[in-house]
Amino acid sequence: MTNFKRKKVAAAAFTFLMALSSISGATIANPDMNQGDDQDSKEPINLNTKESLEYSSMTLSFTYLNFQNMIERYNPGLDDLTRDKIYESAVKASTKYEVPLELILAVIGCESEFKPKLQGTLDDMGLMQVRFRYAGSWARGMGVSVPSNQEALTDIDYNINMGTFILSYLLDEFDNDLHKSLTAYNAGEFYVKRKLSNNEALPDTYIKRVNSFYQQITSAALW
Repeated sequence: MTNFKRKKVAAAAFTFLMALSSISGATIANPDMNQGDDQDSKEPINLNTKESLEYSSMTLSFTYLNFQNMIERYNPGLDDLTRDKIYESAVKASTKYEVPLELILAVIGCESEFKPKLQGTLDDMGLMQVRFRYAGSWARGMGVSVPSNQEALTDIDYNINMGTFILSYLLDEFDNDLHKSLTAYNAGEFYVKRKLSNNEALPDTYIKRVNSFYQQITSAALW
């Protein structure tokens, strides 16, 4: 495992430590609140942490409980088998690409509110709203089958695997800078690079929304 990859795994371990410190009084955050109001009272996740810890069963249990609460809030009609399939696929992708599980789940919540068949305004599909237009290129880079149609992107395991691969690529590309990486996931890599080259500020609406889901999972601030 490279030092860079360890940084991303370490974020999940840090989340666990933050969760333990507040688990006795943890509450589900209100996603509609202004997340910037109380940032001084919360330690932001540091993706440059050098120490790396493995997930424990307690970490996964804490994360799963809050994940289940979010499903009940945002997509209460989702059946238990599909709910667990989403979680298992996210755990598998987290291990494979060394992206924190909580970050993957937060992006899923932000993109689709846990609706596996969701189609966006363009050709963005499924839980992580992967665009069909670019899916072939990503698939070839991953060494997996190219989706034959948009419906193929609604497969839970395939969608989360590809979405996490994209997220991992962007974290690598932007040196673990969450603002840049998440903005690029939402608006495109070249959009972010163009903004940066013109010394223009990046929008923060998307990362704040991801943060609201992240806080519901961890009771800790992402950004």
